[in-house]
Amino acid sequence: MGQILITGETSYIGNELRKYLEGKYQVTMLSVHGKEWESLDFRKFNIVIHCAALVHRKERESQAGEYKEINCNLTKKLAEKSKKEGVGQFIFFSTMSVYGISTGSIGRGTKPNPKSLYGISKLQAEQELLALKSETFRVCIVRPPMIYGKGAKGNYKKLETLIVRIPVFPVIKNKRSMLYIGNLCKFVQRLIEEKADGIFHPQNKEYLSTTRLVKWIAYVHGKKIRFFHLPCWCGYFFIKTRIGQKLSGDLVYKEDMGDRL
Repeated sequence: MGQILITGETSYIGNELRKYLEGKYQVTMLSVHGKEWESLDFRKFNIVIHCAALVHRKERESQAGEYKEINCNLTKKLAEKSKKEGVGQFIFFSTMSVYGISTGSIGRGTKPNPKSLYGISKLQAEQELLALKSETFRVCIVRPPMIYGKGAKGNYKKLETLIVRIPVFPVIKNKRSMLYIGNLCKFVQRLIEEKADGIFHPQNKEYLSTTRLVKWIAYVHGKKIRFFHLPCWCGYFFIKTRIGQKLSGDLVYKEDMGDRL
């Protein structure tokens, strides 16, 4: 049975992976706050899954150094230690945000061009990791879209909080690449079993609309939501707002990106 180290004791993804992989592998969770982790012997681990990151905060330019230190520099230190001490595979959770696109589609020819401090620091970390990969140190970079499931954070949590408070919601016919947390866990297990390396873009087999996701959230919470169609003029102004763009715009990985679950 292989031994896996997962960083991020408070990470949603990290803890879901721990619950899923326990029993199949020996799993250890690690906090990377401070420097105590630097004294841990990594030689007993076959795989490191790096989930810890600075996320879900309102960004200010003054935080650029903090984002780089935690999301990039810390990742590099972990990877260097992993490689030096014989870890065979390093799985890094990056983000769809490295593309810097809030609406539209992303394909194989789309070049990363992050706009947020979060996206910029994650792309910097990717570049550092790719420079370390070798025949004996496989690097997997995972760029998931929005992850949903019970307890999920980020944009999903914001939408969930909204839905449990309101009685009505507009019908939104859009397409979004999304990833159910259970599918993500299965995908990571596949990366481990196949001893994979490279850059991956996992998503559900089918695109979801915001309306379908809202229905799922309402069902989970036992909440009844009435859906209504916005008049054309109202819909136009709605999609021009920031929240309207996030809720109603298309944002997908094209089918040529692969990794559909």
